[in-house]
Amino acid sequence: MRKIIVLLLILIFILTINISCYAKVNVNVPNDIRIGLFYGSSAKSQVKLSSPGGIEIGVMKNGEFVYEDETNKGEEIIVTKSSKAGAIYIDGYGDIGSPTEYPYFKSLEKDGLCLIVIDGKKYRGNVEIRRLSDSDMTIINHLSMQEYLYGVVPREIGGNSPIEAVKAQAIVARTYAAKNYNKQMKLGFNLKPNSEDQAYGGYEWEVANSNKGVDDTNGMVAVYNGTLINGNYFSTSGGYTESSENVWTSAVDYLKAVPDTYEPEVTGNTSWVVTMSSQEVKSSLAKYGVNVGEVLDLVPTQFTDAGRVLELKIIGSNGEKVISKSNVRSYLGLKSQWYTINSEAPIVKTSELASPKVEEQKAVEPVDEMPSQTEDTTTKDDKWYLKTGDEETTNKTIDYSSDEKNYVKEYDDGIVEKEKKEMKPLLAFFVNKITNPFGENVSRTAVYKAVSSNKTFTFRGRGWGHAVGMSQNGAKGMAKAGFSAEDIIKWYYTGVDVVK
Repeated sequence: MRKIIVLLLILIFILTINISCYAKVNVNVPNDIRIGLFYGSSAKSQVKLSSPGGIEIGVMKNGEFVYEDETNKGEEIIVTKSSKAGAIYIDGYGDIGSPTEYPYFKSLEKDGLCLIVIDGKKYRGNVEIRRLSDSDMTIINHLSMQEYLYGVVPREIGGNSPIEAVKAQAIVARTYAAKNYNKQMKLGFNLKPNSEDQAYGGYEWEVANSNKGVDDTNGMVAVYNGTLINGNYFSTSGGYTESSENVWTSAVDYLKAVPDTYEPEVTGNTSWVVTMSSQEVKSSLAKYGVNVGEVLDLVPTQFTDAGRVLELKIIGSNGEKVISKSNVRSYLGLKSQWYTINSEAPIVKTSELASPKVEEQKAVEPVDEMPSQTEDTTTKDDKWYLKTGDEETTNKTIDYSSDEKNYVKEYDDGIVEKEKKEMKPLLAFFVNKITNPFGENVSRTAVYKAVSSNKTFTFRGRGWGHAVGMSQNGAKGMAKAGFSAEDIIKWYYTGVDVVK
C-alpha cells in the first residue's frame, strides 16, 4: 500500500512538472514596446518635444543609445525634417540621424517619473523618430510594457472600473501586445495606438486604480495549450458573444460564443436603432466596392447560432450581391452584426443555443392568390396589380394589353406611373420571378410587392463591436458579481489558462 501511495505521489509530481513546463511553452512577454503615435498620413513635418527632467539627445545605433547632446529641464525643442536622408533638424542643435541611425530622445527623471511631452501631451518613456521613404517624421513612443499598459487599460475599460475587471483587461491587453508584438514592424514600430491594435492614451489617461490592476498582474498572460492567445476583446455583446469563424475567417478553439449573463444594460450599446435611406445604404456600400444600382432591399439569408447576421443579400436594380461575416456590419457602418431589418429587435437566447428560423425577407414577394375583387384589382389576366407602398391607397393597376413598349414602371415616392418609355426597367424589378410577363404565363397569381428606390431601412440591433472574446462591459458585470479576473478570462476564452 505504501509503495502504491509513493508511486502515486511521484506520478502527481511528474504531471505537475509537465503541466507547469507546458504552460510556459512559447510564452514570451517583452519588457519594452514601441508605439507609433504619428505615422503614414498622420506623420509629422514638425514636432515639439520637452521633458520636466530634460532630454538626452542621441541616436539608436545597432540597438544601443549613443549620446550626442542634452536639453535643459523643461526646455522645449522644435524638430523638423532635414534635407539629409534619414535625418532630422533640431532648432538650436542642428542635424541628427541617418537612414541607419534613428534620432532618439531620452527623457530624464524628475520626481520619480520619466515623462516626455509631445506637442503638449505627456507620455512615459522616450521618443524615437524615423524618416521612412516618401513620408514625414514617424513619431514613436518607446517605453516599458508596464508603462504602456498604464495608458491602455484605462482607455479600454475605464480606469475606475471594478478592480477584477481591470485586472482581466490588463492580462488580456498584455497578452495581445505580446502575441502581436511585431504586427506593425513594417512601419518601424510594434503596435498602433488605436482600435486596430489597442487604444493607448499615454500618461494623461492614467488612473491609480487601473495602474494597480496592471501592477497586480505584472507578467501575467492567457495561454491556450501553452501558447499565447490572440486576446480579442470588445465593448458590449448585447447578451451573447460570437465565435470567431462567424466574424472573421477561421474557427479558433478558445474564441467560442458564450452567454454574456452578467453584462449590464448599457444605453446606446446593449440595444440600438439606426434608420438609413436606400441612398445612404447605397453610398455606404459603394465605399467597399458594392454597386448594385438602386438598393431595393436588404435580406438576411443566414444567421449564427447566437442570432447574428451571417450573410446579407443586397438586392438592387442592377443585380444582387451577398456579403458575409464582419462585412454585414462594417459595410453598413453598424455597431454590430446582431440586428434585424424593418422588424422587431433581436431576442437574446437565455437557454441553449439553437438555430433560429427566420424567414427570408423578399424585395419582391409573390402573393399566392389575387385579393378579392375591389376597385384596386382587375379580373383581366393582361393587367398587373402592383403594390408600391404600405397603404392600399398607393395601389395602381396598369393595363399592358396595348403595346408593351409604351409603358414602364417608374419609382417615385412609391407611385407607379405610365409613361411612353422603354419597358426594360420593369423586368429588373421583378427580380427574375417571371421570365415573360407578357406571355401566356401572365395571370392574377403573379402579384408582386414592388419596393421603391427611396425606401428606408430600420436596423434594430444589440451590442457594440465584433463580439469575439471578452466583453468589457460583461467583465465589469462579472467583477461586480464577485468573479475574479481569472474567472472572467476563463469564461470568455474557452479552455485557456492564466500564467505568469
